[in-house]
Amino acid sequence: MVGTSVTLKLMTTVFLFFALLRLLKQIAAIFDSVAMKLDLLAKIMSFLTTYLITLIFIFFAWSGCQHLLFGKEVEAYSTVVKSFVSTVMLALLEFKFLNQMFVLKPNISLLLFTCFVIFIIYFMANIFISLVIIVYNEIVTKWENKMPTKDEILKQEHWSL
Repeated sequence: MVGTSVTLKLMTTVFLFFALLRLLKQIAAIFDSVAMKLDLLAKIMSFLTTYLITLIFIFFAWSGCQHLLFGKEVEAYSTVVKSFVSTVMLALLEFKFLNQMFVLKPNISLLLFTCFVIFIIYFMANIFISLVIIVYNEIVTKWENKMPTKDEILKQEHWSL
């Protein structure tokens, strides 16, 4: 009777030990996934900082150009600050003031609006997407090199439950 109790306790202890090992493996896999995402964020921050500085510079240049062209006639471009806000609203596809621009200077307005849409919305969005894809591919390649081979996985599974 005493031997059965000791054997049962020993088997329970061994089972709990192997269950704990399995749980630690799962936790390590979760931490590897989180570490990959943090590595991606750290790597992309330098690219995003450069991209955002360039984008803000382009927005200021564009709003200054529109302020010089339409500042006296259109209320949305009367000051530099209003011009910058109007340029941001234009990027967000808010066109309340475009009618005034097209009435005053139709050819220049059409040219500016077309260039803005092509350059800011398509070109800069394409640069942003390509930066994210490039950094993501670098991180995935880096983490794939850290992944164990099939033989290593089989050796690990041989010793686990």
